[in-house]
Amino acid sequence: MDLKAVVAVMLRQEFPEYLVLTAGSDAGATPGTPYMELTELSGYRQSMLGRRYRQRAALLLRCVPAASGSSAALLQRLYLVLASFALPAGGWLKGSGMSHELVDGVLIFKWNTAYEGLETQAEPPLMQKLNEEVGIDETK
Repeated sequence: MDLKAVVAVMLRQEFPEYLVLTAGSDAGATPGTPYMELTELSGYRQSMLGRRYRQRAALLLRCVPAASGSSAALLQRLYLVLASFALPAGGWLKGSGMSHELVDGVLIFKWNTAYEGLETQAEPPLMQKLNEEVGIDETK
């Protein structure tokens, strides 16, 4: 799962008045248009037992509001929205380590995201055979 793409889609839904840009997007913001620029600073995926995994990313959001006085309202909305939100495919994306800085009217918001998931690939044939012999029913 591409965490940056998931967050960009969520930001577009929650903040329709802003143009949300990512590193790969070609469309630029015109002067006077409020926009958000999302950048992934770092990320990793950790495999765990039982086909589970944990995926984390540190993200940076650069927000240029239309009016200079609207930064406080935007900041409050960002803290509420990015704390945790439901994913379309199920599960939750959790935010932590949030910090912000206001520089020359531009809001810079940094936070960490975490997602714990389950691999959806098919089991190896030997594992299927073992489950049949032991009598484990995975449909329950």
